[in-house]
Amino acid sequence: MSTIALVGNTTESLINFRGPLLKAMTAAGHRVIAYAPDYTPASEQAVRALGAEPAPYPLQRTGINPWQDLRSMLAL
Repeated sequence: MSTIALVGNTTESLINFRGPLLKAMTAAGHRVIAYAPDYTPASEQAVRALGAEPAPYPLQRTGINPWQDLRSMLAL
């Protein structure tokens, strides 16, 4: 079994637009980790229902600070 990481800039996009992909990858036997910066208890539950593991990471979607971007990259 392989591990696949899927990175999104919002949990909403992971659930709404990548939900079928998450389901298909887990159904194929892969371990899927879904990274997003804005998890709530409800969105964590929705990602788990798709078969993936929710994983928060620090991201400032509108930031222009290269040090914060580096922090986000290293967290991944």
